[in-house]
Amino acid sequence: RIRSLVVTKSIEMYLTKNCNGLSPQIITKLNSSSWRLKMGFSGVFDIVVSSISELFNIYIVVSKLGWGSVVPILVTLAYIALSKKLDAHVLMLRNNFKIAYPPKFQQMFSSICQHMKTIKLYAWESVFIHNKGYGSADFVAPTLVWLAQFIMLALNSSLSEIAASLAIISQLRPGSSLSYIEVTIILASMGSLITFTRSLGAITLSLNYIAETEAAIAQIVESQNVDYITQKPVTNDVAVAMSDCEFSWGKDKFALCLSSLSIKKGEFVTIKGRVGCGKSSLVSAICGEMPLTSGEACVFGRIGYVSQKPWIMNATFRENILLDDEFDEKRYNEIIKACALAEDLEQLPAGDMSEIGHSGINLSGGQKVRLALAR
Repeated sequence: RIRSLVVTKSIEMYLTKNCNGLSPQIITKLNSSSWRLKMGFSGVFDIVVSSISELFNIYIVVSKLGWGSVVPILVTLAYIALSKKLDAHVLMLRNNFKIAYPPKFQQMFSSICQHMKTIKLYAWESVFIHNKGYGSADFVAPTLVWLAQFIMLALNSSLSEIAASLAIISQLRPGSSLSYIEVTIILASMGSLITFTRSLGAITLSLNYIAETEAAIAQIVESQNVDYITQKPVTNDVAVAMSDCEFSWGKDKFALCLSSLSIKKGEFVTIKGRVGCGKSSLVSAICGEMPLTSGEACVFGRIGYVSQKPWIMNATFRENILLDDEFDEKRYNEIIKACALAEDLEQLPAGDMSEIGHSGINLSGGQKVRLALAR
């Protein structure tokens, strides 16, 4: 219920300023935040409940060992610290491996699944079946790291027995004695103390989840201070009206300036202009996605928006066109001319050998469409 309440209130706060609906980014952020909130609170709750259930066994160990009960706690904490340090080292090695051997383009599997219809309609199956270069090489940990992981895994299964043995050995001093029954009770209860100590180590992860959720929700709440184009009921023949408006994605980023714009209800309007002049940004502003920084803008009624999103690979400009076909310079140049890509190639730093980012992030909307058309 808390998770549902947080999501509902966040949506209400966002919609008070943006009446055209939720953007995909907001929905993704809310889903991620609500999941972390659930994991954080459920983790803390599970730790508290398990700790209460283990209190009796912990009391037995402490009463029998006294200060010796600190030994299994120290052993467990040392194991947790070494495990985290080893995991962090493996993660660093894995990240360095990804940098040294990057995949052909990111998120290949999900990208292919999302565009399966396009691949089937254009009969591109053979390109993806036979080309193994799109994936990344498998990461193999060094021998010493692999051996350390194996040792830590072996210690994990016998940590309770090791801690119990060290705790009992610490009691073997002149003047002290432990009966067979007491040793049996300590061995049987030692697992509870180990579990309790591990739970205390895991509580930091749950608290981190809660802190990250709080930061994400606060960021969403801050969006209510950002103005978007307003929506009003249909009262006249005007569908979109703007006057002295400026839209921007943020500070020191591209800004779209409009002195005036008026679109009547039922009117067929096309937007044309040179590459990068802001055609796609204007549509984003009308749809209520691009924040309004100054001026007055209003949409009368609701908007039905169908976007055209061409599929661009994380490869070079030429590879996006050829798609594993053989390079024919004459035909290639004819396609470049027919799709009006010559001017775009002049703007790219390395021409048609320029690397195109994931989903064509370094191309404008029109450039993506022309590149997909050339393919």
